[in-house]
Amino acid sequence: MKRRCKIWLLTLATLAGCGGGGASGGIAAPATPLPTPTTSPAIAPATADLQGIWESSGAGVKTSAVVLPDGQTWLAQSQASGDIDLVIAKLEASGSGYSSAFIGSGKRYLLGTSTVGTIDLNADKTASSSLSMTLTTAGVTETYAMGYQSRYGTAATLAEHAGDWTVRSGPGTLNWHITATGMLSGTGSTGCSYAGQIKLRAEAKAVVDLLVAEQCADKSLQLAGIALLSADKRSATLAMATTDGVTAWLLAMTH
Repeated sequence: MKRRCKIWLLTLATLAGCGGGGASGGIAAPATPLPTPTTSPAIAPATADLQGIWESSGAGVKTSAVVLPDGQTWLAQSQASGDIDLVIAKLEASGSGYSSAFIGSGKRYLLGTSTVGTIDLNADKTASSSLSMTLTTAGVTETYAMGYQSRYGTAATLAEHAGDWTVRSGPGTLNWHITATGMLSGTGSTGCSYAGQIKLRAEAKAVVDLLVAEQCADKSLQLAGIALLSADKRSATLAMATTDGVTAWLLAMTH
């Protein structure tokens, strides 16, 4: 049945053993110096520590983020004005030695417009289930506190994505079909056709990779990104961008 929808310290201590000197004929054996106990350098966390689905709560701007093990970050913001921003960025560990801070940069898209800006990110995993993220665009800084969503830990399957999906996008409607093996095909009410594929990721979490090709009479696009099912599996969020970073899509599809 089709439905429509609007649109992440381990400190290692090395304890050295000691050699005891024996005694023979009443003459003390030469003393064996004891090695000095040492502590190995602190290990900086990897971007994999940030992976997960993260969401803000409370009033104001609603922010949802997916951070992949390599630091690739997809962040959607729903503004009070109704505008929706999509941020696509890459986070890396900040400096050497242990730190919970990560930095990165990327692009920020105001969906439904041609507005694309550069953005700087700072992320700090304040606890196992809390992530603070600061976004800076054109000198304006915003900070959001987000909580970890446990559904990230449930591995996705191709079969649960299978079926007919629809969404109103811009002036028209997209109707896509996904097979149990992840193949995607479909059409749009404006005359465009679609082909693509979803693929399971190596970390076996809730997020899958997504490839989509759009073919229209006057243009063609190749997009790559991620897809994520809702908890009840009845809707899916798809975030994609072209390799040149000019175009980005954020779709909320239902079936």
